[in-house]
Amino acid sequence: ETQTLSLHPAFLFQPPRTAAGYEPVMVHELAHQWFGDDLAPVRWQDVWLNEGHADYYQQVYAQEFFFGDDYTVGYWRDAYQRANQLRHEFGPVAMPTGNDIFTLFSDNVYSGGSLVLYSLRQVVGEDTFRDIEQTWVKRYSGESVSTEQFIAHVNKVSHRNLTSFLRHWLYDDTVPPMPAAATCAPSGEIA
Repeated sequence: ETQTLSLHPAFLFQPPRTAAGYEPVMVHELAHQWFGDDLAPVRWQDVWLNEGHADYYQQVYAQEFFFGDDYTVGYWRDAYQRANQLRHEFGPVAMPTGNDIFTLFSDNVYSGGSLVLYSLRQVVGEDTFRDIEQTWVKRYSGESVSTEQFIAHVNKVSHRNLTSFLRHWLYDDTVPPMPAAATCAPSGEIA
């Protein structure tokens, strides 16, 4: 994708594909107009800011227009259950262990980055999360951004110090417990 232009392979639209199969992917690519194109990563280790956001909005769109709440709960439950294995294989979400395309663009960056945003939303609430996202794009439009800038932005907009919380989710070798605000099982997994 590039800003103002998203290209999609023809197979995405060929039968037996349905709107539920291609629309969420289109939303993912359109989200890159802001997360990845308008706001570019300072370095490739910050690519989760592109792909995590695009994956997050892809899942939210699929939930709202096609599959309902059970879909996204299931998606992030699965992402949470795979998180430690993905971190073992590819490194923490915001600190991939390699610079090759398969490590930088691993599922850990996509679903893991999306899971970071899901957990953040659980902590700050829907309204504050929306404010964080909207002001992030407005404040840094046309710039290259870093993970640490995102953390500072979250702190400023939420009026809370969430640095430790976000650094655990982004830089730790193991996934932290889900926030108490999330619907969680006793083990900390998404219920």
